[in-house]
Amino acid sequence: MENNKIRTAADMQKAEDEFLKKVNFVEDFGLEFTDEKSFTRCFLISKDRRFYCTPIMSNPIFRVERLDDIVDVSISENNTQIQGLHDMMIGNALFGAVGALAAGIGKGGKINDLHLDIVLRNTDDAHMRIDFIDDPIRIKSEIYQVVTLTAEKIYAQLKSAITSSVDSMSIADEIRKFKELADEGIITQEEFEAKKKQLLGI
Repeated sequence: MENNKIRTAADMQKAEDEFLKKVNFVEDFGLEFTDEKSFTRCFLISKDRRFYCTPIMSNPIFRVERLDDIVDVSISENNTQIQGLHDMMIGNALFGAVGALAAGIGKGGKINDLHLDIVLRNTDDAHMRIDFIDDPIRIKSEIYQVVTLTAEKIYAQLKSAITSSVDSMSIADEIRKFKELADEGIITQEEFEAKKKQLLGI
Protein backbone atom coordinates (compact mmCIF):
# COMPACT_ATOMS: atom_id res chain seq x y z
CA MET A 1 0.00 0.00 0.00
CA GLU A 2 1.29 3.39 -0.96
CA ASN A 3 0.62 5.96 1.75
CA ASN A 4 0.47 8.78 -0.78
CA LYS A 5 -2.73 7.24 -2.16
CA ILE A 6 -4.46 7.76 1.18
CA ARG A 7 -5.38 11.39 1.58
CA THR A 8 -8.88 11.30 2.99
CA ALA A 9 -10.95 9.14 5.33
CA ALA A 10 -12.77 7.79 2.26
CA ASP A 11 -9.43 6.73 0.71
CA MET A 12 -8.51 4.95 3.92
CA GLN A 13 -11.90 3.25 4.23
CA LYS A 14 -11.57 1.90 0.69
CA ALA A 15 -8.00 0.67 1.21
CA GLU A 16 -8.95 -0.91 4.53
CA ASP A 17 -11.92 -2.76 3.02
CA GLU A 18 -9.71 -4.10 0.23
CA PHE A 19 -7.08 -5.22 2.74
CA LEU A 20 -9.54 -7.05 5.00
CA LYS A 21 -11.14 -8.74 1.99
CA LYS A 22 -7.72 -9.87 0.75
CA VAL A 23 -6.79 -11.45 4.09
CA ASN A 24 -10.27 -12.98 4.37
CA PHE A 25 -10.92 -11.37 7.74
CA VAL A 26 -14.33 -12.13 9.20
CA GLU A 27 -15.74 -9.80 11.83
CA ASP A 28 -16.46 -11.50 15.12
CA PHE A 29 -16.11 -8.66 17.63
CA GLY A 30 -16.53 -4.96 16.95
CA LEU A 31 -16.61 -1.70 18.87
CA GLU A 32 -17.90 1.56 17.54
CA PHE A 33 -16.89 5.18 17.92
CA THR A 34 -17.13 7.87 15.27
CA ASP A 35 -15.81 11.31 14.57
CA GLU A 36 -14.53 12.89 11.39
CA LYS A 37 -11.16 11.10 11.70
CA SER A 38 -12.27 7.57 12.60
CA PHE A 39 -14.47 4.78 11.29
CA THR A 40 -17.24 2.72 12.86
CA ARG A 41 -14.94 -0.30 12.56
CA CYS A 42 -12.10 0.06 15.06
CA PHE A 43 -11.33 -3.38 16.49
CA LEU A 44 -12.16 -6.84 15.16
CA ILE A 45 -11.46 -10.36 16.39
CA SER A 46 -11.89 -13.24 13.97
CA LYS A 47 -13.05 -16.74 14.85
CA ASP A 48 -9.53 -18.07 14.29
CA ARG A 49 -8.20 -15.75 17.05
CA ARG A 50 -6.71 -13.00 14.92
CA PHE A 51 -7.21 -9.34 15.74
CA TYR A 52 -7.24 -6.17 13.69
CA CYS A 53 -7.46 -2.49 14.62
CA THR A 54 -8.31 0.36 12.27
CA PRO A 55 -5.19 2.55 11.95
CA ILE A 56 -5.18 6.32 12.18
CA MET A 57 -4.76 8.61 9.18
CA SER A 58 -1.23 9.63 10.17
CA ASN A 59 -0.07 5.99 10.23
CA PRO A 60 -2.19 3.99 7.77
CA ILE A 61 -0.58 0.57 8.25
CA PHE A 62 -3.00 -2.36 8.19
CA ARG A 63 -1.95 -5.26 10.43
CA VAL A 64 -3.57 -8.51 11.44
CA GLU A 65 -1.94 -10.38 14.32
CA ARG A 66 -2.75 -13.52 16.31
CA LEU A 67 -4.13 -13.12 19.82
CA ASP A 68 -2.02 -16.10 20.89
CA ASP A 69 1.14 -14.15 20.01
CA ILE A 70 0.48 -11.34 22.51
CA VAL A 71 3.07 -11.34 25.31
CA ASP A 72 2.15 -8.07 27.02
CA VAL A 73 -0.22 -5.12 26.67
CA SER A 74 -0.25 -1.73 28.37
CA ILE A 75 -2.25 1.45 28.02
CA SER A 76 -0.81 4.97 28.24
CA GLU A 77 -2.29 8.44 28.50
CA ASN A 78 -0.21 11.52 27.72
CA ASN A 79 2.70 9.10 27.14
CA THR A 80 2.56 7.85 30.74
CA GLN A 81 1.65 4.19 31.32
CA ILE A 82 -1.37 3.94 33.57
CA GLN A 83 -2.13 0.24 33.29
CA GLY A 84 -0.19 -2.84 32.26
CA LEU A 85 -0.54 -6.58 32.19
CA HIS A 86 1.42 -7.20 35.39
CA ASP A 87 -0.41 -4.66 37.55
CA MET A 88 -2.29 -6.39 40.34
CA MET A 89 -6.01 -5.66 40.17
CA ILE A 90 -9.11 -7.11 41.76
CA GLY A 91 -11.94 -7.91 39.38
CA ASN A 92 -11.94 -7.80 35.58
CA ALA A 93 -9.60 -5.50 33.71
CA LEU A 94 -9.00 -1.87 33.48
CA PHE A 95 -12.35 -0.13 33.58
CA GLY A 96 -12.15 3.28 35.16
CA ALA A 97 -8.38 3.59 35.07
CA VAL A 98 -8.21 5.64 31.88
CA GLY A 99 -8.75 9.25 32.80
CA ALA A 100 -7.00 8.92 36.15
CA LEU A 101 -4.24 11.18 34.87
CA ALA A 102 -6.68 13.41 33.07
CA ALA A 103 -8.45 14.10 36.35
CA GLY A 104 -5.33 15.86 37.62
CA ILE A 105 -4.92 18.08 34.59
CA GLY A 106 -7.58 20.53 35.68
CA LYS A 107 -10.84 21.80 34.35
CA GLY A 108 -10.80 22.43 30.62
CA GLY A 109 -7.52 20.52 30.23
CA LYS A 110 -6.63 18.51 27.15
CA ILE A 111 -5.28 15.05 26.42
CA ASN A 112 -2.68 14.83 23.66
CA ASP A 113 -2.14 11.08 23.59
CA LEU A 114 -3.93 7.84 24.40
CA HIS A 115 -2.58 4.57 23.06
CA LEU A 116 -2.07 0.86 23.63
CA ASP A 117 1.33 -0.82 23.37
CA ILE A 118 1.27 -4.50 22.43
CA VAL A 119 4.31 -6.78 22.58
CA LEU A 120 4.17 -9.81 20.27
CA ARG A 121 6.17 -13.02 19.89
CA ASN A 122 7.12 -14.80 16.66
CA THR A 123 6.68 -11.78 14.43
CA ASP A 124 8.88 -9.58 12.25
CA ASP A 125 7.67 -6.54 14.18
CA ALA A 126 7.38 -7.38 17.88
CA HIS A 127 5.79 -4.06 18.84
CA MET A 128 2.35 -2.84 17.85
CA ARG A 129 1.01 0.54 18.89
CA ILE A 130 -2.67 1.41 18.65
CA ASP A 131 -3.34 5.14 18.81
CA PHE A 132 -6.74 6.34 19.95
CA ILE A 133 -5.86 10.01 20.50
CA ASP A 134 -2.95 11.72 18.81
CA ASP A 135 -4.32 15.27 18.63
CA PRO A 136 -5.32 17.39 21.63
CA ILE A 137 -8.91 16.93 22.78
CA ARG A 138 -10.63 18.29 25.87
CA ILE A 139 -11.12 15.81 28.71
CA LYS A 140 -14.64 17.13 29.26
CA SER A 141 -15.66 16.39 25.66
CA GLU A 142 -18.02 13.58 24.71
CA ILE A 143 -15.52 12.14 22.22
CA TYR A 144 -12.93 11.74 25.00
CA GLN A 145 -15.40 9.71 27.06
CA VAL A 146 -16.31 7.49 24.09
CA VAL A 147 -12.72 6.96 22.94
CA THR A 148 -11.43 6.12 26.43
CA LEU A 149 -14.23 3.62 26.96
CA THR A 150 -13.33 2.01 23.64
CA ALA A 151 -9.64 1.88 24.62
CA GLU A 152 -10.57 0.25 27.94
CA LYS A 153 -12.68 -2.40 26.22
CA ILE A 154 -9.99 -3.25 23.69
CA TYR A 155 -7.37 -3.42 26.46
CA ALA A 156 -9.62 -5.80 28.39
CA GLN A 157 -10.09 -8.01 25.32
CA LEU A 158 -6.35 -8.22 24.65
CA LYS A 159 -5.52 -8.84 28.31
CA SER A 160 -8.12 -11.59 28.42
CA ALA A 161 -6.51 -13.18 25.35
CA ILE A 162 -3.14 -13.29 27.15
CA THR A 163 -4.69 -14.99 30.19
CA SER A 164 -6.44 -17.50 27.92
CA SER A 165 -3.19 -18.23 26.07
CA VAL A 166 -1.29 -18.77 29.34
CA ASP A 167 -4.02 -21.12 30.59
CA SER A 168 -3.86 -23.10 27.32
CA MET A 169 -0.08 -23.46 27.61
CA SER A 170 -0.42 -24.67 31.21
CA ILE A 171 -2.94 -27.32 30.16
CA ALA A 172 -0.67 -28.47 27.33
CA ASP A 173 2.23 -28.81 29.78
CA GLU A 174 0.08 -30.89 32.13
CA ILE A 175 -0.98 -33.21 29.31
CA ARG A 176 2.66 -33.66 28.26
CA LYS A 177 3.60 -34.64 31.82
CA PHE A 178 0.87 -37.28 32.00
CA LYS A 179 1.85 -38.57 28.53
CA GLU A 180 5.39 -39.10 29.77
CA LEU A 181 4.04 -41.01 32.78
CA ALA A 182 2.00 -43.21 30.45
CA ASP A 183 4.98 -43.80 28.15
CA GLU A 184 7.07 -44.84 31.16
CA GLY A 185 4.35 -47.23 32.35
CA ILE A 186 3.75 -45.36 35.60
CA ILE A 187 0.09 -44.84 34.68
CA THR A 188 -2.01 -46.78 32.17
CA GLN A 189 -3.03 -45.45 28.76
CA GLU A 190 -6.64 -45.41 29.96
CA GLU A 191 -5.66 -43.28 32.96
CA PHE A 192 -3.80 -40.90 30.66
CA GLU A 193 -6.78 -40.57 28.31
CA ALA A 194 -9.10 -39.92 31.25
CA LYS A 195 -6.78 -37.25 32.65
CA LYS A 196 -6.43 -35.60 29.25
CA LYS A 197 -10.20 -35.36 28.84
CA GLN A 198 -10.47 -33.91 32.33
CA LEU A 199 -7.86 -31.23 31.58
CA LEU A 200 -9.47 -30.38 28.24
CA GLY A 201 -12.94 -30.29 29.79
CA ILE A 202 -14.40 -32.89 27.44
